[in-house]
Amino acid sequence: MSTASSVPVGFGDAFLETTFIGAFLLFALYGCTLGQTVHYYSRYKKDDLELKILVAILLVIDSAKVAAGADILYYYIVTNHQDPYSIGGLPSAYTIIAILGMITVLISQCFYLRTIHSVWTRRRKTYRVAVVIPGHYWDWVCSHFLLWTLFSLITIDSLATGIVWITELNLHNVDTDALKGISARTGVVQLATNIATDLYITVALSWILHDFHSAVETRGLLRSHDSNLGAIVSRLFAYSASRGALLLVLQVIEITINLLDDEHQTYLTNIVWLPQSTVYCNSVLAALNVRQHVRESSTAPSLFSWSTRRSQSTI
Repeated sequence: MSTASSVPVGFGDAFLETTFIGAFLLFALYGCTLGQTVHYYSRYKKDDLELKILVAILLVIDSAKVAAGADILYYYIVTNHQDPYSIGGLPSAYTIIAILGMITVLISQCFYLRTIHSVWTRRRKTYRVAVVIPGHYWDWVCSHFLLWTLFSLITIDSLATGIVWITELNLHNVDTDALKGISARTGVVQLATNIATDLYITVALSWILHDFHSAVETRGLLRSHDSNLGAIVSRLFAYSASRGALLLVLQVIEITINLLDDEHQTYLTNIVWLPQSTVYCNSVLAALNVRQHVRESSTAPSLFSWSTRRSQSTI
């Protein structure tokens, strides 16, 4: 990346402060990643190899992000601590974090999209949605496959806009105007596509759990097999909803900060942007680790243990 020949007024303190805060949050969340990884490999030794590889990939990516974050701090604190004009330049570690962050978000969203696709493929259900057009009513058969394909394309679009964002980041001179332009253009588009995908994942998972709970009550399984199954489904529903709400709030905050940074020439985006993808990483690890807790919460685990074993290859 190019280095600015002059430092904009107020750039140094404002940019460095937000960078340090974002890096601190990144390191703190990395501790959660390590803890969840150790817990996973110690409790789920019988999981499929593909899930173990997935966890290993997430750990490697998160470790690389932390190394890049440390390199950023080293660049500002050690290498250029006596060269204030170099503060206006961004080290290559920013590009590395951006690329690894996009990969993490892509893996996380694909993980949940695959889960949704696997569950609904087994259930083989379609739903009729009424579409209102002035003067007419149309019945539209909306299969989950169409929605799944649509949001898979949106996920790929998010990756594409992220690549454009990185390209733009490297082509511009790193000064106030360049950072403003980056925040106001493809960065906002990428966040918007992430919001759309996360919203779909949250709604789809919530609908699946609600539909399953209704089917269980209708067939009387709660009474004849497992009196705690309803509570178990409620816990899964609460986790899915809270996971989606957390990521959606995080994305909305970042897109709002992006727009505020563009208007007021601030650099608050670093606080959210640096640790953001690590939150996605931990959401996947939490989804894998919560299975044992949910299984143990049942007083009559026979029915749920069977369904959990079936789902371990898809969740």
